[in-house]
Amino acid sequence: MFLCPKPRIPLYPVLGFQTPVPDSLIMARSSSVFSGDEVELTANGRTSLARGLTRLKLTPPFSVLAPAFHCIPMIEPIFWAGGKVIFYRLNKDLSVDLDDCKQKIQPDTKALLAAHYFGFPQNTAELKNFCNTNGLFFIEDCAHAFFGSDTNTVALGATGDVAIASPWKFFPIQDGGCLIVRDGKIAPPLKSRGVRFEAKSFANALEIAHQYGRFPAASKPLDLLFAIKNFGLNSVSRPVTDSSVAPNEIGQLNPLQIDKRMSFFSRYTLRTSDARQIVNARRLNYAHLLGLLQNAPGIQPLFPAFPETAVPYVLPMVMEQPARVFTPLKQRGIPILRFGEFRWPTLAPEICDTSTELSRCVFQFPCHQSLKADEIEWMGREITATLNAT
Repeated sequence: MFLCPKPRIPLYPVLGFQTPVPDSLIMARSSSVFSGDEVELTANGRTSLARGLTRLKLTPPFSVLAPAFHCIPMIEPIFWAGGKVIFYRLNKDLSVDLDDCKQKIQPDTKALLAAHYFGFPQNTAELKNFCNTNGLFFIEDCAHAFFGSDTNTVALGATGDVAIASPWKFFPIQDGGCLIVRDGKIAPPLKSRGVRFEAKSFANALEIAHQYGRFPAASKPLDLLFAIKNFGLNSVSRPVTDSSVAPNEIGQLNPLQIDKRMSFFSRYTLRTSDARQIVNARRLNYAHLLGLLQNAPGIQPLFPAFPETAVPYVLPMVMEQPARVFTPLKQRGIPILRFGEFRWPTLAPEICDTSTELSRCVFQFPCHQSLKADEIEWMGREITATLNAT
């Protein structure tokens, strides 16, 4: 164990000086999960999936086919709803091994959960056809894929019987999830979490942006403001002020939040952000960083080909010696994500060799729209220098 320094650049999008656009344009300018039928703006990703299982009217006993390559929030809501999980294999390209899924269907199996890893689309038409043939619901996990479409240009999130998304991975917000449903029934309205939460949602997003120098002209007033804010809130609850920590990965599923909605600030940010700018910047930043790392030793991209319809969440890179380079990279202040590092305790490693290996050796580096060109250049140099030195 070592003391991990704060990342030198933000791992997630942060606030900056942006011009709001009319709220209808986020859907019109680019394929996104907002292209679905009914969209609920929920408290977080966990509660979105929990609500989705409720909307599908899944009651115990039931089981769900879920990928061996997963994070805890993908699995926890299934157990909360009274179900059990049957883990399936993934192919080398992270596509669903449907032959394995077919063999693992049990009499109580009601749904297949599939994820668009790192923003790269699954074959949603094939998955939906498999589910229809076998009498299963299709749950589409778009936590890594707010934007983008499949090879048939169908928006991700628009094929599943329900779909979930994590907008804080694509927008400069600190709370919220999305649930997309197609049952034709309007759900009871979601409730606010109170004035204090609404204020903290905006304050936390502003504080993280300030920490990364996004408002230099207001630096001193903001220092004073956040010193007062943190002094007043510290005894009650410490806000998330380090963007190396995923805001919705903290804690476990809270049943009291299942009927709660996203904060007003986050909803406003979703409505007024420029989708075209987000999509284009992420694609360009992905290509830029990938180019900087093309001659670095001991590293290669997980996805050598970049689909035109994909909008990346991160740049996932396969490390030849992950245990050896992780600490030196973190000590340089390079932001790193590790998907699948912590998996459900009952998952046997032999179920899926691909998942076991990728959870160990794939490092994810940011390519979001808030990164500046010099920050990407710095990251590329530091990663290359670290690999050359180790």
